[in-house]
Amino acid sequence: MITGIPDLTLVIAGISIAVAIGSGVSRRLLTNVEETKRVSKEVSVYQKELRQAMMKKDKSKEVKLKKKEAQMRRMQGKLARDNMKPMFAFFIPLMLIWWVGLPALVGPNWQSLAAASSPVSLNILPFWPLNSVTSESVTESGTVIVHSISVFVWYMLASFSFQGVVSKILRLT
Repeated sequence: MITGIPDLTLVIAGISIAVAIGSGVSRRLLTNVEETKRVSKEVSVYQKELRQAMMKKDKSKEVKLKKKEAQMRRMQGKLARDNMKPMFAFFIPLMLIWWVGLPALVGPNWQSLAAASSPVSLNILPFWPLNSVTSESVTESGTVIVHSISVFVWYMLASFSFQGVVSKILRLT
């Protein structure tokens, strides 16, 4: 069983890398990435032009752009549907990792283990993920405060970090 830092830290980072790669590959296989980029850019340009027309109070341009609003909403809906395909394909394997894989590797009490240490407290937001899972403890000498990060929070931090890198490597963004 893996129970402590740095082994648990590396295992969770490895899981987040594997999930990022799996998610990226499934997105690459299940969607037309180039088409998604093109449509995203077109919708973004439309929204920017509409905002500028509204701010400048250019009614003629605003009316012209409002005529394209239904088409842009359909495009946004298609983008949302296309982006959901990989998520649905990867959701069940991800849940298996959390419900079966982690308890097998770490043990049934994986939620209460510290996966990493932080030089600063992450109790900066008053809601569940950070408030209840980070903790402070004083060592025997009483001089050092250790801020531990739970498995879930470490996975989230590592996942956010690696997702961007993998997206760039796979040319998804």
